[in-house]
Amino acid sequence: MQGNRMSARSMKLAFAAAALFVGGAMQASAQTAVKFALDWKFEGPSAPYFVAIDKGYYKAEGLDVTVDSGPGSVAGIARVAAGAYPLGFSTSIRS
Repeated sequence: MQGNRMSARSMKLAFAAAALFVGGAMQASAQTAVKFALDWKFEGPSAPYFVAIDKGYYKAEGLDVTVDSGPGSVAGIARVAAGAYPLGFSTSIRS
């Protein structure tokens, strides 16, 4: 199922977007809480986010990251649009 897999380029873009979003708001002495909404359940494509948490990569950059699963791409978009999450991941929707 090609639509459910995250390409290497998409992964890099997601990490870059996360870094840019929180980069300007970081303070060296405090951890910045960041909630990240996935489009689906915790599965293989979301593993890099959890590896970064486990290895302390986010904490080293002053981030306290929480990753939450989601019920699908549309709900993830709605979460970010409503302001409940500052960052989210969504698969592309093709017509």
